[in-house]
Amino acid sequence: MPSKSYPGAVLLALITLFFAPDPAAAGDQAMNLTEMLSANAAARASAISGPIIFVIPGTSDFGCVNVGASAILYLTVENRGNGALNVSNAIVFDPVYTVGPIPLDIAAGASVVVPVTFSPQDGLEHPATVDFLSDAVNGTVTAGLTGRGNAAPRLEPISDQLVPACTNLSFVLSASDDEDTNDDVLTFSMSPGLPSDAEFDTATGAFSWTPTSGDAGVYAVEFCVSDFCAPASSLTDCQTIQLTVVTVPEPSCTIGGEATVCVASTGLVYTVSSPVSGAAFTWSIEGSGTIQSVSDDGSSATVNAGGLGTFTLSVLSEKDGCASNCEYVVSVEGCRENCPRTDGFWKNQAAQVGSGNVKFTAAEVTQVAECVDNRVAIFNWASGSDLSSFLATVDPPTPPPTKPQRQNAKKQFATFLANVCTGSLGLVASNGDLISLDLSTPVSCNGTTPTTLGDLIGAFDARFIALEGQPLTDPSVKEEYSAMNTCLTMINEARGIGTVCPAVEPVDGGGIGLAGGVVGRLFDELPAPNPFTQSTHFVLAVRGARSETADVRVFDVAGRLVRTIATGSLTPGQHEMAWDGHGEQGKRMPSGVYFLQTTVGVDKAVIRLLYLR
Repeated sequence: MPSKSYPGAVLLALITLFFAPDPAAAGDQAMNLTEMLSANAAARASAISGPIIFVIPGTSDFGCVNVGASAILYLTVENRGNGALNVSNAIVFDPVYTVGPIPLDIAAGASVVVPVTFSPQDGLEHPATVDFLSDAVNGTVTAGLTGRGNAAPRLEPISDQLVPACTNLSFVLSASDDEDTNDDVLTFSMSPGLPSDAEFDTATGAFSWTPTSGDAGVYAVEFCVSDFCAPASSLTDCQTIQLTVVTVPEPSCTIGGEATVCVASTGLVYTVSSPVSGAAFTWSIEGSGTIQSVSDDGSSATVNAGGLGTFTLSVLSEKDGCASNCEYVVSVEGCRENCPRTDGFWKNQAAQVGSGNVKFTAAEVTQVAECVDNRVAIFNWASGSDLSSFLATVDPPTPPPTKPQRQNAKKQFATFLANVCTGSLGLVASNGDLISLDLSTPVSCNGTTPTTLGDLIGAFDARFIALEGQPLTDPSVKEEYSAMNTCLTMINEARGIGTVCPAVEPVDGGGIGLAGGVVGRLFDELPAPNPFTQSTHFVLAVRGARSETADVRVFDVAGRLVRTIATGSLTPGQHEMAWDGHGEQGKRMPSGVYFLQTTVGVDKAVIRLLYLR
């Protein structure tokens, strides 16, 4: 037990000594005083004997602590008594505080440091006390606690922004910190990335920007709000928005005019319009064309087309320092339809078999075969054998060789040349079909270098001659033959060669070209226009005096149903019908070849349609 002073007893002793009559008497009296003081001290010590508890400091302030985080302060529990101290519990009625570890055993004159943890779950003030229960003679000791939770601020939703160039965009962020007992000072921030002239006030959250035409684009911008309550770190709530700058209200401008024109066409008129009133227009052109003149107000331009290819018209629309561009790509074509036929068709012509499949006489086919032989060096057929040699090439003997790449490539080359020669000779099929290929047609085949059908003849002839003596066991030789075969097959099947003729195809084999009798019975008017860009119209006929079951459908090149035009019973007479290029779901179909399959009674035919959007 710590020593204690007794000032009253000391003063009494001094007075007694001062007034003593003699030394002997003083000695006796001092002896009596000492005994008295000893007895008094013993009595006092006996009165406070045992453990005595003290807690330091008496009050602890945690300050601000973020919700979800924790802070720790320490209390010192002292035993100032002369007996061992047992602290059995520490009671706090607010669950945000934890004290421990408890229980504690503290020797006389010793002390223990006890941690107190503050873990707020809200933004409120939390005043509390902790009561230390023990066996100390001075009973329960209480220490004060206080702390404040800091809840995160909340940024109100921000919508994506779309702003035309040269137009001011302004808005003010809104945020709250209403979950805290006392609102903290809120600070706003914006991520970098916008041009330097975009203004943002971090104190108020006010944003302002007037973008120029050069700022057109899409920006991802993050806005944040933060609070701060020392000594806690700040809490933040952020949102990212998409800020889009367009040069003018979309669509900025639109160019109108023919999308497909003929080589060397002149006086082609194109127009431009814009939703921006008073915009000034500047025209330019790239590619196969020239601008002849532009109207005074810039709303139209007269263009002359050049050679095969494309030209791109561009218009710069400007107003009040803002500018936008619109483009229009025009295809320049030879304006001659390519009307090839497949190797199966030419096999029938050379063999002169099947009356419904033969469209040319033997003499006409011989002319074609001689032209094929004379066109290239690879087909060096003996005089007088052109027809039989041509037949052997387009219809080689079976079974095919183990490695048929050379044979197949030659078959497609002979077929390709037959299509070219038929047109150059001016031959017309017995059903009126014209078969030809425009040698100026651009062509692009993987693995080959020619750029037009005309270039392809000489280039492929040279490759055939170079490969003739090389073994097909060489993978590179096989690969070259396969590339040429693929390219030629594509051309002979009218794929990838621009505008093709609207050939009428039979349902049951026999090459392209259907006997006129079936078509005549089914149609009073064939689909026209064909090719078409908006819609094609035709007149179906039901002959006789009774109704017939009819089915009219459009299919794509993969055989998938695109549109059902009519199905069911049709009364006798004419029936006008049309296809507008839309599918069953009402969506416009892509440009390409489609097939009109028509059945009336027992008659059936398929007509090829070319749709150009």
